[in-house]
Amino acid sequence: MKEISKKAMRMHPYLIRYTIFIFVGIIMNLLGCAINSILPIRLHLDTVGTLLCAIIGGVFPSTIIAMATIILKEYFFKQEMYYSLTNMVIALLGSSIARRYLKEKSAKVLITVPIFAVLSGFLNTVMMYYSNEYTTGKNANCFVLYFQQNTKLSEFEALFVGNMVIEIIDKLIIVSVAIVMFLVCPSFIRNAFQHTRIWQNSLPKYVEKKIRTARCRTLSIRTKMFFIVNSSVFIIAICAFVISYSMFKNNSIREHIDLAQGICNTIASIIEPSRVDEYMKNGESDPEYCHIKDMLKLFYKNSKNVEFVYVYKIMEDGCHTVFDVGADDVEAGKPGEVVLFDLAFKDCIPDLLAGKEIEPIVTNDTYGYLLTVYEPVYGDDGVCECYACVDVSMNSLGNTWKMFILNLIYMLGGITILEIVVSQWIITKSVINPINSIAHITSLFAYDCEEVRKKNIKMLEKLDVRTGDEIENLYHNIVKTTQRTTKYLSAIHRKNKTISEMQKGLIMALAELVESRDKSTGNHIRKTSAYVQIIVEEMKKRGYYKKRMTDEFCKNVIDAAPLHDIGKIHVPDSILTKPDKLTAEEFKIMQRHTITGGRIMERIIKMTPNATHLQEAKRLAEYHHEKWDGSGYPHGISGYAIPLSARIMAVADVFDALVSRRCYKEPLSFEQAVSIITEGRGTHFDPLVVDAFLGAKDSIRKVAEEFEGNC
Repeated sequence: MKEISKKAMRMHPYLIRYTIFIFVGIIMNLLGCAINSILPIRLHLDTVGTLLCAIIGGVFPSTIIAMATIILKEYFFKQEMYYSLTNMVIALLGSSIARRYLKEKSAKVLITVPIFAVLSGFLNTVMMYYSNEYTTGKNANCFVLYFQQNTKLSEFEALFVGNMVIEIIDKLIIVSVAIVMFLVCPSFIRNAFQHTRIWQNSLPKYVEKKIRTARCRTLSIRTKMFFIVNSSVFIIAICAFVISYSMFKNNSIREHIDLAQGICNTIASIIEPSRVDEYMKNGESDPEYCHIKDMLKLFYKNSKNVEFVYVYKIMEDGCHTVFDVGADDVEAGKPGEVVLFDLAFKDCIPDLLAGKEIEPIVTNDTYGYLLTVYEPVYGDDGVCECYACVDVSMNSLGNTWKMFILNLIYMLGGITILEIVVSQWIITKSVINPINSIAHITSLFAYDCEEVRKKNIKMLEKLDVRTGDEIENLYHNIVKTTQRTTKYLSAIHRKNKTISEMQKGLIMALAELVESRDKSTGNHIRKTSAYVQIIVEEMKKRGYYKKRMTDEFCKNVIDAAPLHDIGKIHVPDSILTKPDKLTAEEFKIMQRHTITGGRIMERIIKMTPNATHLQEAKRLAEYHHEKWDGSGYPHGISGYAIPLSARIMAVADVFDALVSRRCYKEPLSFEQAVSIITEGRGTHFDPLVVDAFLGAKDSIRKVAEEFEGNC
């Protein structure tokens, strides 16, 4: 053990020296970047350090320097990450061609200038061509403009040739500076930083010799691991590319959808559903019609990429125009004019006729590449009177996606090259079979399951590596660390469970503290919590709001239910315990408990941000007195604008108030209360929540009967 510690100590000077070597290279690049920022044309002086370190220390330090420089440039100078691929090319060629010829003191080292220029020039030209960044500012290449104006070259060809002129000048400067710095650098300094096998040199010489001379029946471990690691990286890079592009594309489309839906919702809010037929009949002779149409024109003019804004009433014979502001080159439809159903909407016609919501539709026809969003406008009776419609242009997304793909290819290309170099270096220094075994077993660890953790520990203990060197010590330390970590994780799991139970207990205690001030509420908290749980389970069973009703959401709503009346803690006792009907002023004070409850929960959330159920508790406390038709309080919002959890709580809260005895009233029968809840479907309550309530009324009855008689 002492011998190993001494060897480790002898390794430190090399490590420190190597770190300094990389640090100096990065500083040189950043200085070059600072100089480049004040030059009138774009040069790449930020690669001088990369090239010099590639000549002295080889490919490993130079690739690290190149990538570190790109990251720091992105942070300090806000430059493009896609130059990572260009810098990696310079690091690779500099460590092979330039380093070889300089060691031979051959003038052939200048061959790197045209090679660098052609490769980096082509890569940069492709990106500049699609980003149009050569047309403005420092990137406005005068040579490109000259070739565009005075030759018959295409735009891309002129850009490439003009860019090549700059690249040759740039690379000639960079190579010349790197060569001069290499030649003036004292030989002892160059030799000090040429040590590229830090970790391997820390091994005994006989081990190194054994690794180098060992023969394998087929392929060496080094070759196999190099192939496996880099094949994996390639696959990961492809997956990362596909996933990143898919996410970016979906997010771009989602932004367009959100834009259209936002406009549709706004339009729906300004239209009076009951006057749709009057709008079509009276048209612009109706002042209100003109006012709404002017607002629609504002949406069209002020919203980027919005092509058409209109309102249709869907009937059997087609789309009856209610509002249409037209477009620059398209005449607006007249009120009452019938537009036949588009083929793209063929599958949606039944839903449109039924007044249901439909998914956004992408079309590419005579009107262009459009994303169409239809948003139903419901009347007070819950019937869809018309649809607010917005068409958003998708043309701008094509160029954005193309630029993103190029950026991603360049960036992933640079990162992939870095990984290949680093993995090759690490494999060369430390690849032996026990490490593969340890890595394989430790990679199987599942920290979220105690039984699996114990199984993995047994597997690791059975491995019993006995190499007699540093690897064996590493193995034993991993075993000990894993055992301790497993015990620690088990303890944390138990503590987390205890904390979770404690939180639930505190929540119930807090809710009961509020309830104890109101002598007439009885077991209101427990009953409403039970009703909420029944309704939530029935909704999930029926598949209502499937995307929203996740297991986590359902649990959070149930856990948060006891806190829905937390705001009553600020209501005076004289009002809260008053046996008679409240006056108008007193009722206003009572109504404030919703806002107060929301604020209380907001403060609690700030103190415990990871307790996700408290977010639902805030929504419950603030919105559970809102009504589906917008006549509730405190905000007067309606429909889907009311949080789903609050819509569920509203049914449970009202039902309990109906069947419970109060000091100022007798309880209603179960049938009477159910009848009132049913009557409130679509006006007071969310229709689907009421359906779930009615579907589980037998369970509701059991809870109501269990608590019957409490006051």
